[in-house]
Amino acid sequence: MFSFLVLIFFLTFLNNLNASCPNGSVEWQTKCYYFLKNESAFVIAEEKCISLGGYLTSIHDGFTNNFIAQNAGLNFRESTETEFWIGLSDEITPGNWTWTDGSNLTFTEWNHTKNLTGEDCAAQSISDGRWDAEDCFKLKPFVCAVSSIPTNPPYVNCGNLWFYLESTGYCYGGVYGQYSYTWEDAEIACEKVGSHLASVHSDDELNFISSMVGVDWKWFWIGLYSIDRERSWKWTDNTTVDYFHWETNKPSLNTSACVVVDGGFIDYDCKAKFQVMCKRKP
Repeated sequence: MFSFLVLIFFLTFLNNLNASCPNGSVEWQTKCYYFLKNESAFVIAEEKCISLGGYLTSIHDGFTNNFIAQNAGLNFRESTETEFWIGLSDEITPGNWTWTDGSNLTFTEWNHTKNLTGEDCAAQSISDGRWDAEDCFKLKPFVCAVSSIPTNPPYVNCGNLWFYLESTGYCYGGVYGQYSYTWEDAEIACEKVGSHLASVHSDDELNFISSMVGVDWKWFWIGLYSIDRERSWKWTDNTTVDYFHWETNKPSLNTSACVVVDGGFIDYDCKAKFQVMCKRKP
């Protein structure tokens, strides 16, 4: 048990190093967990979670079950309650237990002494992580789970000659016309309109910016470059280099190079002149 507690603490520490969750919550995988001490009935607890943008937590594997129980032990140690609400209930259809967030019931950790009669909401034990069916009107602390993955609005007006992609939450475009630029001048032109040469992180993003070009030009600079003979690559916006879509037999210059797009990535002399694709937040 001690070694498991150490593992939980270590993993929680690592997650919080790069936490994107608000203060007062614990980040784990793609969720922000709120361990709320104000003891409430099940429905009131669920309403509080919804107000935070989530639901009472669902649990889909043993490791997450233990992770939540151990953190509950740290956060609820002053409570006289030995259990806390999770998001499982059969209030809608008796005998059919479902998660309030709509996810599938793929894992359970019922206590073998559970009694379902008149007890329609699930509570997890702080001491051993097992679940009991309880009277939904009992007052207990509870755990909310809110997605840590940001969701983007379906449409944003980026302004004239800018186009929005929902999956990334960014606007693209900004520098059009008959003018072409060296790669360095292209980055300067983007910076003048509050952006950078576009970074690309998925097929979806590459297909989107490729679809924006007209018949007058189809080759355009993006923000990928190398200064060490193509041993490593960087984006001008300093985002992580986590995607490549090289054309056949590329890269091949074996020298400092910049990247132009013609369907895929092509390494090219940075002093050549092409059209420009910029990218910025709305």
